[in-house]
Order: sequence, then structure tokens, then C-alpha cells
Amino acid sequence: MSSHTQDVVMEAWDELSHERKREIMAIPLLALSLISLLALLSYSPTDLAVFPDGIRSDIPIQNWIGKPGAWLANGIITIFGACGYSLPVLLLFWGVDRLRRGADAPLRKFRIAGIALLLFSLASFLGLLTEITSPESTPENLWRVSGAVGYMISRRLLEMGYLGALIVNVTVLSLAFLLSTPFLFTHFFSRVAEFLFPRRMEMDEYDDEENEEAYEGEFEFKGAFSLTPLREDSCLSYEPPVNFDGQSDWDSGEPLPSLVEADFAEEPFSHSEEEKGLRIITSEEEPLQELDLGVNLVTLPDNTNYQLPPISLLERPEQSRPEIAREEIVFNSQVLEQCLKDFNIAVKVVEVNYGPTITCYELEPAPGIKISRIENLANDITRALKACSVRIVAPIPGKGTVGVEIPNRHRSDVFLRELIGCESYQTVKSKLKIGLGKTISGEPFIFDLIKAPHLLVAGATGSGKSVCINTIITSLLYNAAPHEVKLLLVDPKQVELALYRGIPHLLSPVVTDPKKAGAALRWAVDEMETRYRYLKKAGVRNIQEYNKKRLAQQKGDLSETESSLVLPGFLPFIVIVIDELADLMMVVRAEVEAMIARLAAMARAVGLHLVLATQRPSVDVLTGVIKNNFPSRIAFQVSSLNDSRTILDMKGAESLLGRGDMLFSPGGAGRPIRLQGSFISTEEVEDIAEFVKSQQQVEYVQEEFIPIEDENAPGGAVNGDAEEDDLYNEAVQIVLENDAASTSLLQRRLKIGYGRAARLLDLMEEKGIVGPPRGSKPREIVLNKM
Repeated sequence: MSSHTQDVVMEAWDELSHERKREIMAIPLLALSLISLLALLSYSPTDLAVFPDGIRSDIPIQNWIGKPGAWLANGIITIFGACGYSLPVLLLFWGVDRLRRGADAPLRKFRIAGIALLLFSLASFLGLLTEITSPESTPENLWRVSGAVGYMISRRLLEMGYLGALIVNVTVLSLAFLLSTPFLFTHFFSRVAEFLFPRRMEMDEYDDEENEEAYEGEFEFKGAFSLTPLREDSCLSYEPPVNFDGQSDWDSGEPLPSLVEADFAEEPFSHSEEEKGLRIITSEEEPLQELDLGVNLVTLPDNTNYQLPPISLLERPEQSRPEIAREEIVFNSQVLEQCLKDFNIAVKVVEVNYGPTITCYELEPAPGIKISRIENLANDITRALKACSVRIVAPIPGKGTVGVEIPNRHRSDVFLRELIGCESYQTVKSKLKIGLGKTISGEPFIFDLIKAPHLLVAGATGSGKSVCINTIITSLLYNAAPHEVKLLLVDPKQVELALYRGIPHLLSPVVTDPKKAGAALRWAVDEMETRYRYLKKAGVRNIQEYNKKRLAQQKGDLSETESSLVLPGFLPFIVIVIDELADLMMVVRAEVEAMIARLAAMARAVGLHLVLATQRPSVDVLTGVIKNNFPSRIAFQVSSLNDSRTILDMKGAESLLGRGDMLFSPGGAGRPIRLQGSFISTEEVEDIAEFVKSQQQVEYVQEEFIPIEDENAPGGAVNGDAEEDDLYNEAVQIVLENDAASTSLLQRRLKIGYGRAARLLDLMEEKGIVGPPRGSKPREIVLNKM
């Protein structure tokens, strides 16, 4: 066969599925086992005579397989003797094993070597037994019993004497048995001891907590939320059947079958329920109870009423939360423990947190087990559970357990109406509270942006990032009137935040030009500095104290000295939302990065909060200057480990499931919290925006932002004559009025960059207005009056 043909054959073989390869390898083994068995069962010494002419024509062939069977049977009997009858059994076992699960290449080689070694050692063992029990046996009898192989090996071993020969032969026979079969002597002897001393073994099983048997993963339901270990002889393995339409059989509405009908009330050494049970933790069996919020009116500064959006604008979720799949939890617990046990890691599932999207199984490792060993087996656990992805949290903060997060077969969505209408949301007294989603145990998670104080959101396309931004903005609209919270929306993509145009909470129209976005951030910095002057004048440290003092001044509750202070009006919170940071970084990188850094470092006390979102979480977008000032971050599903490290400074986001599955890292927390983000549809956002627009007309504080000029653009910098720059005459006037010619002066007064200011001075030098550069000294002014 040519090398090209071999390559084609190997390529075709690699394209076959694993199951098909197993059957292709197993069927010939099973057929060979059957043929050899039939040939040996019908073996007759008259079929083949031991002389050169081979088959005797005067004697009919008795073998059921014909001439090939006669040759095969005679060869097996001649080589292995009586133990040749075990060859079909070994081939049958090997074929069935390949058909059921297959084996890796190294294990396959060991098994082949083990079968060959087993045949040789069995033949020699029969030869030794014949020599010991019948010393007068002739070589022909020994040859007939042990075959050629057994006869030659046994004759060599007998040079060590009967005792030495038996020790060597039994040792080799044991090794061959271990290599060719899954038999283990430790299990065999433990079963024998369990049969002979049942009560003693039962005591050891409960008293010795370091025994690996204490981590057997068999359970029975006890009460509402616990599962207790069962003895191995009464356990059942369970694999949930799934139909071709993706629905499980337990969704049919029929009552779930009982796993085990066994009563262990008479166990003499039973532990308490808490010691030996598996706890399943979930928020509630029923959906969250929605509060009757009624009509929520807010009095505006002009004594008019403003109605907050009613909860009826949000659609009530049609689907109910699926019932906890307890059989699936039991099955996954068993698979987890057995998978780690295969790698010599003894664990016990002690707690299960059942959430809307994933279920977290808490594992308690046996003493002496390194957590890193469990972390390194994430891919093996994923394979064993047949899951799309598995995330391992090692260890869980505040606990001595390891968390394994496994996706649910039937995930349930989380709707914003569930969160806004629940009691835990209403108890949070903050104008910037956000119904972010639910935890892995199904509990509502309410996030206060005031405590953050800024938020960084990143994730790949389609992971749920845009829905999260809508959730944040909508939550703010549900909590605050326009005079309490103002929004500055930056949308370089021009379509994501277009739904909020014209709402009364806006400071300015939605900013879509990246250059205007840089100017908007510069305005925010100026506003921050102005507010700090207000706080200094009022003698307070933050915006909450300032507004309280301003209200007390209106009521006349302040002292005479403090009442004489002239304080501006009520200061609202300002939330700046930038939907795609990457676009801004490509156009006005220097200006945007500097402004964001200043706002993130100083704006918290004066009520300015940033929410930055990007779908390209690379290091050139989320720079170190930005990341260091944003301790609170949300990571949705990303495409690579590097992106996860860029967002969270750790791995994990690459194994998320998408569709709102997120990792939220609050500032100061050791590890991120996994949440299922709340969902709000485009139609709901449109209804809420129309409602708030009907309550009050928008009054922009800033109608338009002046774009920041790009000094590298052809029209932005001066190229050639002075007439090409409209700032030239103004620059000359500034130089003459201040009697100084320096680039720093022009930069400050004209708010331009260094390159353009230096070019303006060069033009003045060409026109004879200023002299040449003099090192660190300012240029000399030649013309005193223009």
C-alpha cells in the first residue's frame, strides 16, 4: 500500500465517530471468540495427524468450522494445552469491553499484553500442578495438559524447586489477571470480609470518616431538601432519559418515581440528618411574590406630581419555574464523586444550590486532597457529565468546600418584573438600585450603584450585555424622578440607546458622535469640579449630606450662620452610560481615557457614576488606567481566557453559557458572584420610555457638546500658511496681550494640543511676530502690536 493510500485511509478512520470505531474494533473480536470457541468444542485429534501429509483423506473432518477450524483448534491445544479453552472467554470479554466503553491506546496495549501473559502463566501453572501431583507423568501427558508453552516454562521453573516455581508462577498469574481484567484484589477481600463480618464492617463504615467508602455517592430522599447515603447493595444508578425534542421525560407531569424503597430505621449507627444528608438549597418552591406597588407619585420642585412607571408596563413572565429535578441532582452527584474517585480523589457532595441556569454542587474533599487537583480535572468532569461547560470554584469563599457549577438541562429566564416587584427590591432605599438578576440559588440580587460607585460591563456579542444596559437604565427610571437622577447617554453605535431619546431624565440628547462624546466627558469633569466647590462651601463631604443641608436650609432648621450660606439648588445624581467604549478609544483615546480616569477617581462623592460597556474586552480598550478605577465589573460570556483575565483578572468568563449568564465582581470581593441577568424586551423599554415622556417634557441642561478636534486630522492642524488655521489671529492676540509666547499658554487659553500650539508659534516666527526658540526660556516678542 502506498503512502498516499495509507494517508487517505488514516484520514477516513479519524473522521469516524468514537462509537463507530468501538464497534468496528469489537465485532471482529467477538467473531474470533465465537469461531475459536466452536473450533475448540468440536476439536477431534483425528482431524489432523501429526505427519507431513497433513489432512488424512480417509477420515472425515469432525470440526464444525471445517479445515480452518481443525487447524486453529489443533494449534491452540498444541501451544496452550487445556488452558487454550480459556482463549475464547478472554476474547469475548475483550470484545464486550470494547463495545461498551472502549479503552485508551495505552490501556489497550496493557490489556493485549495481559491476555497473552495470562495464557502463558495459566499453561505453565497447569504444567506445574501436573508435575507436583503426578511426578510419574510422561512428557507426552505434560505436553497434552499444558501445551508446548506450559511444558517449556514449567520445566525451567522447576529448577527453582516446587515452592519457588509456584511463588513465581502465581505472582505472574496475578499480574496478568490485573492487566487483562478490571478485577481488584482489595475489592475482593473487602467483600469477603463484609460477608464474614457484616456488623463489624458496618461499624467501620460509619466510624472511620477518612475511609473512602464514606464518600459513596448513593442517596435516598429524606424530608423536603436532604438526601442520605445508602448502602452499596441498594443503590440505583439513574440517567435521565431525554427525548429527541430536547424535553426530559420528567416534564410529562407524572409523579417522580421513588429511587429506593428501603427503611434504615434499624441501622444501629445512623448519624443525624444534618451530618449525613445532602442539602438542596433554593430560594422558594413558588415564584417570587409580587408586591402591590400601586401608584407612586413624586413631588417635583415646581410642586407638580410625577408618577413613576407602574410595574404593569413590564410583562408578567408566562413560564413558571421548573420543578427541581431531584433525580438529576442525585445522578450528577454520583457522577461527580465517581469521576473524581477514578482519579484517586475522594470527595463527598454535601450541598447543592439550585439556580435558574446552573446548579452548584459543593464538594467536601477528603483530608490531604489538594484543591488544585480538582481544578485541573475540569475538562474530565465536563466529559463525565456530558455538559457543555463546567466551572469550578476552588475553594468557595468562607467555606471549606469546592464548588462545581453545572448547567441545568432546563434553564429558566429571569424577568425584570420579578425583581422590581419583590420585597427585597423594595426594601433597598436607594435611587440608584438595580435589579441585576438572581444568584445560583435563585435569590434576587439587588445592586446599588452608589456603593459601586462605577461599573464596567464587558462581554462578547449576543452574551446579554445590551440587555443588561437596558436593565440598568430601566431600573433607574423606575426608582427616580427626573430631578433626582439625570442620565448622560453615549451611544457611538447610534442604535442601542436610541429608545431613550426624549425622556425627561436626559441631560442632553443621546450622544452618538465619538468626538462629541469626548466633549461630554470633559463637561462632566467640569461639573464634578463645580460640585466639589459647592460641597466645600456647604462644609459637607458628599452629595447626600449636601442635599440634606439644602433641604434643612429651606425649612429653616439650620443655625443663623449656616442659613446665611448661598447654596445652589438640589443636586441630582448623574449616571453616565457609554455603550461601546471601544469606538471612543479608537477616535479620541487620549481625551477619553484621561477624562474617565478623573471621573472614576473623584466623582463618587459628588454623585457622578459611570457605566462603561464594551464587546471587545482587550487590553487596548480596557487599559490599566481604566481598570484600576473600576473595581465593580460584570463579565458576560467571552471567547477566550485572555478576555476573561482582562475583565476579571481571573479565568471563568470563558466558560459562561451566554444569554445573561454573568460573573459580577463587586469592589472588594474576593471572587465574583455568578448571576443570571434579568431580561427586559425592546417592547417593554419602548412602553416605559413613552410613559415617562408623557409625564414631563425633557429640558436639556446641555443642548449640544462642542466636538474635540482631532489634531492628527488634515483639517484640525495647521498645514502651510496661517490662513489655513482659524485660530491663528486669536493666538497672536493672546501672545501680544500677555506679552509671552509659549506653547503652554496657547494650550491653556485655546484648549488645543501641544502640536497645534507649537505650529502656531512657528507661523508667528515666520511672520516676524516672535523670535526663535531660546531653550527653556520663552520666545522673544518682536512685534508689540499687530
